[in-house]
Amino acid sequence: MAVITVGYTKIPICFSINLMSLRQINQNEAPRILIVDDEEMILEAYNEFLEGQHFQVTLTKSPQEAWKILDESKFDLVITDLDMPLLHGEELIEIIRKNVINRAVPIVIATGNSNKLHESQASRDPNLFLLKKPFTKEDLLGNIFALFK
Repeated sequence: MAVITVGYTKIPICFSINLMSLRQINQNEAPRILIVDDEEMILEAYNEFLEGQHFQVTLTKSPQEAWKILDESKFDLVITDLDMPLLHGEELIEIIRKNVINRAVPIVIATGNSNKLHESQASRDPNLFLLKKPFTKEDLLGNIFALFK
């Protein structure tokens, strides 16, 4: 259950997702989301929440593994962190944009370390959203729906 904090009071919010409002490539399947983040606890939180909303979720801690996954499978959305070891999220986004299968896939950059360059990139690419950590479940779903409209 999502919670909004107002002052020192936490208010639970119940909501459900109408998957018919999402643009689905295959109407028999839930939208497929690839999530790339080097922190295991964050991946687990994404997985629990998004699978509970009936998305098909694939998780990886490694941008290099994400690259391989994207070469083999089509996704409806990629959510990635920026600050990861060995391959930065920006480099992963460049690789995705050159990928034949997933070139136009919407991408949400979920990071606590954004700057004006990231905001500029997101404003020029209609399939790129910047989501600043920390964020709420509603923020995440809002970005997902905005990308699928």
